[in-house]
Amino acid sequence: MASLGIFLALGACLHAGDLTYLPRNEDVQMVSSGKGVVLTEHYCDAAQELIRRTQECQDCVLRKTRCPNCCLASPSANRPYEAIRCARIGDPFGVDPRVACTAGSRFDGACPQASLSVSDQAIFNDCGRISEIPHAQSRGCPGLEPSLNSDPVVPLFTGCGSYFSSFEGGHFDVATSQTGEVASAEPTEKYRDFVDACRQDADARESCEKRVRCCKTEVCGSGGYDANCVDMECKTRVQAWERANKRVKTVDRGSLECWELTNSDCLRLNEEAQNCLNDVAGGTCGGCFLRIYADDSFNYRFVAKSNEKVVLLWKLYTTSTGDSSQTDYFYSKIQVEDAKREIIYTSPVHQKVFQGSFGVFSAISVPPELLKTGEEYFARLYYFINEDPKLKLRMDVTGAEIVAIRVRE
Repeated sequence: MASLGIFLALGACLHAGDLTYLPRNEDVQMVSSGKGVVLTEHYCDAAQELIRRTQECQDCVLRKTRCPNCCLASPSANRPYEAIRCARIGDPFGVDPRVACTAGSRFDGACPQASLSVSDQAIFNDCGRISEIPHAQSRGCPGLEPSLNSDPVVPLFTGCGSYFSSFEGGHFDVATSQTGEVASAEPTEKYRDFVDACRQDADARESCEKRVRCCKTEVCGSGGYDANCVDMECKTRVQAWERANKRVKTVDRGSLECWELTNSDCLRLNEEAQNCLNDVAGGTCGGCFLRIYADDSFNYRFVAKSNEKVVLLWKLYTTSTGDSSQTDYFYSKIQVEDAKREIIYTSPVHQKVFQGSFGVFSAISVPPELLKTGEEYFARLYYFINEDPKLKLRMDVTGAEIVAIRVRE
C-alpha cells in the first residue's frame, strides 16, 4: 500500500496544479481498522422513492435483455405483450393470436390411415411452406363411399376410433332396383355435413400443430425463441410486469410499462438519484448517510498546514449477506469535517451492486481553499443502504483504510 501511495502521491502532485518545480514536502500517512461492523438498511424519505423507481426500471430493462419484446405476444390491442410467443390455448402464459387454435391430433397413433408417410412428414416439417399440410389427419374421418352389400348401407370406411358412432340419423339415401336390390346410395345431407365437419376439424388441428411447431423458429429473428428468449425470464416478466400493468414514473416520459421502458430511462433515473445522493442541483439525500463506524472509533485526524494539498484514498473490505439483487446498491463516501462536526467537503457517492463480496476503493482531492491553516479536521466514512423489506440487505464490513497523501508546495 505504501508503494502505491507514493506513486499516487507523485501523480497527484504533478496533476494537481501547474507546477514548474518539485514540491517542498510530501508525506503519506495511513490509518486502518480491523474492527468488524454490520451495516443495515434504513429508511430515508428523500431517497426512497427515487431509488425505488430506478431499481424497478433497471429490473425491467435487465429482464428485457433476456426476454425482449419480440419474445412476447399481444393477445389483444389493449393487452400488449401479456402472453408468451407461441403459447397456445390452455397454456397459462397464452394466448398468442398466431397459435390461438386447437393443436394436436384428431386421431391418435392407433389410426394407420391418419399416420404421416415420408412425403407427408417432409411437407409437415417444411416451415417455409407454413400454409401447406399433408391432410393426413382428415384421412381418419369416416368416408362417403357406401358399402352396397351392407344392410343398412354404411360407409366402406367408418373412420378411426369411435367418432362414427356419434352420428345420429341416416347415412345414405338408398335407391333400389325392381328386384329390391340396392342400386345406388347417396350420402344424406346431414351425414355429408358430418363428414365435412370432421375433415375440416382434422385439417384445422393439423394446420395448428404445424404453426405451433414452426412458430418458435420465427421469433426474434436468427435462432428463434430458444436462442433469444429465456423462458423463465419471460414468464416472470409477463406475470410481474405486463399482466400486473406495472408502471415506472420516468424523468421526462411519464409513467411507462415495461414494454415501453428503455435503458435511457433508467440512466436518467439513476442520474437523478445520484444527484440527490450527491446533493447536486438541490439534492436532499445527503442526510440519508450514516457513519460506518458509529462509535467514531475509526477516522483520520489531521491539522491543516499552509499551502498544503490533501488527497484521501479510502478502502472498505465488505461482504453482503441476506438476500441480494442486481438492482440494489451499497452507497458509500468519505467526508471531511471540522472539530464541530460541520461538513467541509464530501466525496462523490461510490455505488456498488449489492451482491457477493467486494472491496470499495475510491479517492478524493480536498480543495486547499476549504481548509484553514492550523485547524483540526477529521475524515470519516459514511454509508447508505436503501430500505427494502423484501430483501433484508446487510453489509458486513471487516476492515477499513484511509491513506492520506499530503503535499506542501
